[in-house]
Parts: sequence; structure tokens; C-alpha cells
Amino acid sequence: MCFVLCCMQIVDVSVSAQDAVYSQPYEQLLVLNPAFAGARGYGSVSVFHRSQWLQLTNPFRYYGISASLPVERIHGAAGFTVVREDYAGLFSVTRAECIYSYEAVISSALSAGFAIQAGAIQSGYTLSNLLFPDQIDPATLTTLPGNETGLPPSKIVPDFATGFAGVYRSLYFGASAHHLTRPLLAGGYRIPLRITAHAGYNFEIARSLLSMQPLSISPNITFWHQGDLTLIQTGSYLSVKPLYAGIWARSNTSFSWVTMVVLAGITAGRLQVAISYDADALSASRLPGKGSWEVTCSLKVDQIKKRKTIRAIKCPKI
Repeated sequence: MCFVLCCMQIVDVSVSAQDAVYSQPYEQLLVLNPAFAGARGYGSVSVFHRSQWLQLTNPFRYYGISASLPVERIHGAAGFTVVREDYAGLFSVTRAECIYSYEAVISSALSAGFAIQAGAIQSGYTLSNLLFPDQIDPATLTTLPGNETGLPPSKIVPDFATGFAGVYRSLYFGASAHHLTRPLLAGGYRIPLRITAHAGYNFEIARSLLSMQPLSISPNITFWHQGDLTLIQTGSYLSVKPLYAGIWARSNTSFSWVTMVVLAGITAGRLQVAISYDADALSASRLPGKGSWEVTCSLKVDQIKKRKTIRAIKCPKI
């Protein structure tokens, strides 16, 4: 039954060819928007892992690494992302992309970054993990060797994206467009254009009596649209350094299902770690174990040359 359920899920994901939606968009800035390369005013390296639908025998798993570094000589920043999506060990997608972000000061209160991203997507089935009807002995129900052929071969195709991100005083905002050429995956599944928009605001409320650190609240909203699917995630960060937390609600536009996301994080020197859990609060789906864990670790890296004119985009201020 678990195998059948996994197959149903992989078919659904493949046919719709939707990108994975992550619960920590502001911990995975380059996945959210390539214009965030170097936007915080320093370089960084981040790794993340997501396990989705944990009670399945083989949960969907996502891994990624990203890095960016401001470089004064190129008037912006350079970065890269590598993300692997493993769908129950049956189908996988690997993305590797390079980013260039140009940064400009528009006024004393407004600055922005404009980015282009180019890379490749590799996709394919794992034949050794598939079980076909002729591999089951009807008398003993034992598994037999299979000799199936004809599954679509692995495929590598180019992929492109663009985006912008800005800050006006304490307001941060941006938008991006991924899969501009609508790349074709193995099996003939085409990835639709993905549009992302996001915005938030940093409020400094007070100072802690014990640490004298400012109390920061960052309400934000993220909007994804791809194919026939539109998602909205709204919520807020609460930060008293070195600790921070967050809570969000994610839903489709008809609110036929709602997922709640809770996050806890800590900043220790150059290292920042965040862990989140999301689970359905309202859903018509009968899938078991829809909860998902997500972990991100980020390391601050010194930039090559200190920038004197470009403002950091605090998004959010954690």
C-alpha cells in the first residue's frame, strides 16, 4: 500500500511539474529570489534539508546548498544554488544554477538588486527502485528480477530565472520569475513558469532588560503562482537576539486547505540555525503523515571588499 501511495504521489508531482514549496523562504533566500544574492551586506553559505510526509515509507526529501558573496568590482554579488528533490526514491530532480545580482542605490532611503540566474536541471527515474507487476510471483508473492525497458531516460535541460529585491527604509519587497523557458523534464513533463512575490516590514519594539538587544517583529507575506496552483503564506518573525521564532499560515486562494508553520532559530556568532515544522490545519486530503520538517544552517562569510554605498536588505532583520 505504501508503494502504491508513493507511486500516486510521484505521478501527481510529475504531471503537474510543480516546484517544491519550502516553509522557510527567508532562510533560503536564493531559492526564493536570486536578487537576494549578497543582499544582507555580507557573504553567506547555507545548507538545508526538508523531509515531507514523514509517515510514508519513503518520504519526499529535498536537499540544497547555496552561497553568495558581494563583490564591489562587479557592482553587486555572485552566487550559486544546488538543489536536489528526491520523490520517494522513484524520481529525482537536481538543479544547479549560477547568479549575478546588480545592486544600486536609487535614493537615500531606497536601494535594490536586479538578478539573472542561469543553470541546468537534471531529472530522471530510478529504475532499480520501481516494482512492476511481472516482478511479483502470484503463487508465493515473492519479488522476481525484472527486465523492463522503455522508461524515459535521464534528461538535462537549461533553466533561467530573473528577479529583483529592494528595501525602502524598513520595508523589504521583491519578485522573481523562474523557469523562463519552461524546461521539459524526463518523461515529457514541462515545468510551468513560477512567479513569486514577497514583502515584509521590520518593527523594532523595545529592548530586552537582560540583553539590551532590540525586540524585532517582521510581519511578511509570500505569494507563489505556478501553473494552476497559487499559494499565499502570511505570518511573522519575532526576534530577540540571539533567538528568533516565527509562525505562518499557508493556503491556496480558495482556503480549501491551510498549513500552519512554526519555526525556531538561533544566531551564534557567524552561524545561524533554524528548524521548522509544518502540518495541515485544514485539508480535504486523506494522505497520512502530511507533516514536514525543515532545517537550515547558514554561515556568514566576509565579503571581498567592504561596500560603502550599497545598503543591506534586512529581510527580515534576524
